[in-house]
Amino acid sequence: MADYYLCPLGQVLEGVVPASVRGQAGTRERMFLSVPTNVAARLTQLKLPPKQAHILKVLAGSPRPMLMPELMLAAGCTAGPIKQLREKKLVVEQSKRVNTTELAQTVEDREAHLDLNEDQQQALRTILAMIDSGQHHTALMHGVTGSGKTEVYIRAIEHVISFGRQAIVLVPEISLTPQTVKRFRSRFDRVAVLHSHLSPADRHWQWRRIVDREVDVIVGARSAVFAPTPHLGLIVIDEEHDGSFKQDSPPGTKVARRRAQMESVPLVLGSATPSLESWLAAQRGGEYQLDSDMPPPFAGNLPHVGTGRLANEFHSRQTRGVRQTVAQAIHQTLVWQVILLLNRRVSRRRFSVQHVET
Repeated sequence: MADYYLCPLGQVLEGVVPASVRGQAGTRERMFLSVPTNVAARLTQLKLPPKQAHILKVLAGSPRPMLMPELMLAAGCTAGPIKQLREKKLVVEQSKRVNTTELAQTVEDREAHLDLNEDQQQALRTILAMIDSGQHHTALMHGVTGSGKTEVYIRAIEHVISFGRQAIVLVPEISLTPQTVKRFRSRFDRVAVLHSHLSPADRHWQWRRIVDREVDVIVGARSAVFAPTPHLGLIVIDEEHDGSFKQDSPPGTKVARRRAQMESVPLVLGSATPSLESWLAAQRGGEYQLDSDMPPPFAGNLPHVGTGRLANEFHSRQTRGVRQTVAQAIHQTLVWQVILLLNRRVSRRRFSVQHVET
């Protein structure tokens, strides 16, 4: 990554393993007490004062090591007798890092499966065949907004989870993450979230859950591609055309593709308006497969989209702020209303609304 993007190695490493994970944010070192196995085996043979014998019995009967305050409360004693048992090597200490915060998990109402139309079923069959092949493939799913791409993702992820693997779902903006997480939590019980707006403690906690296989689906912005999944089975990039996935800064789509190749898992790219690079690769076939023309969820035709050649109008000053073809379209539409989107701020002097209206 550092070589490809011509960026410092430290910047790459910071993205792969954030400081909150390296510093184990949200945890602290605690001392746990336990009874060694050889001591527990001869517990009844030890000659100890009644208080120390009682403490040792309580600690030996615990299913897990105990903190000093826990043992004092359970045995009804002070720290003195426990210290004496430690000096006699009858109780040993073990240092562990534990979470200092209790993070709540949001539970969403369970959503039923949605019926798939023929185009969705065809797209799903293609992705499932890639998953079952055990090799890396890239699929471009082309469908207008609302055509049901997310439902296809969910069905594919259910298949991946059924044989014990995990899935990563990348969305382009943090603002889209909550609604995406809500949708996936309505279908899956174990979902983690990774994005740059998490607190250090939250981020480290999510990483630990992923590593410990307490999570099946990881949803997040592009940095979530580095989620430490022990058994990755699928990577999905929704709205793959978005500028945040472009290759001018790491990590981008190529990083996700490279990880999918290294782990021999499919990569699914979804978009209503695919990037030119992905569309061309899918048209050429080979490494990309194309699931295209998923219909909209409504009856009727899609709006007409046209492109205009500006070379012939380059020297024209008649419309002052807009090209002749756009001005003509505005004239024809003024019986209703017009929304004109500009890619930069234009002064009122340069762009005359009165000229267009006349």
